Amino acid sequence: MFQRSFRRLMAAVPATGTRQSNGPPPLAKLKLPPTITMPAPTNTNTNVQIHPSRRVQNFLAKHSIALPGVERLLAGQNYQKFPLRVLVAPHHILNFYDLRYLDQREDPLTDKILDFYETKKRENPHLWTYVQGKASAEEHKVVVRHASERRARAALFRALDAAGYDKFGKSKDGSKVSLRGTFRILILKPKEALQVEFDELVEYFGKLLGNATRQLTLPQPRHRTSQGSRGQPSPESRGSQQPGEQRPPQPKPPNARRSENNPTQ
Repeated sequence: MFQRSFRRLMAAVPATGTRQSNGPPPLAKLKLPPTITMPAPTNTNTNVQIHPSRRVQNFLAKHSIALPGVERLLAGQNYQKFPLRVLVAPHHILNFYDLRYLDQREDPLTDKILDFYETKKRENPHLWTYVQGKASAEEHKVVVRHASERRARAALFRALDAAGYDKFGKSKDGSKVSLRGTFRILILKPKEALQVEFDELVEYFGKLLGNATRQLTLPQPRHRTSQGSRGQPSPESRGSQQPGEQRPPQPKPPNARRSENNPTQ
């Protein structure tokens, strides 16, 4: 029985150098296409186009948070020596990695992301910092990108401390105006960024912070003053007025306008 089965299997195998007319070609002679490597996300394009839902738009408008793409390159950068780009904006901006959860088709994690930014806005109303490394085909190792991000972040915090600010951009002794906005670092070549001396990186970030101080200390838009039942400022807003601050003129009640137009009324 075993010999008959073996002969039947051997008869199905074509002889060497022959090919069955209705069978597939030998695998060794097939010309396979070259391996296609999908490019990794670069995270260097600041003009990210998404279409957030109406709920996300209302959230961003309420908390004064903008989408990425409104930052501007900071002047005075040395692109030949330091393989990175620094962008600043006078207002808070979302992180690149969170945009996929805030598109028109909301993700199950959308609520979690919005709660995160609401808490971040409440706990840190000053400077938001981002350090993001570029993922390329040549430098695809995640450990290299993460190491360059940690090193650049440590150098930025060291430069902030030397300039008299904490890591959130708040003045440590109160003698300076706290920084407010977004300071984003894009590492274009993580492997080369790791070869830069740490002290040189701290000095470089300190110089860029000096150039960005004017943009990160712009006066913020004043919120509308809450009013009482008769058009007068509420006790909460009255107590929050700073000394020497001029309050915008308050609208007069409708009854007062009618009495001015008709004194006999």
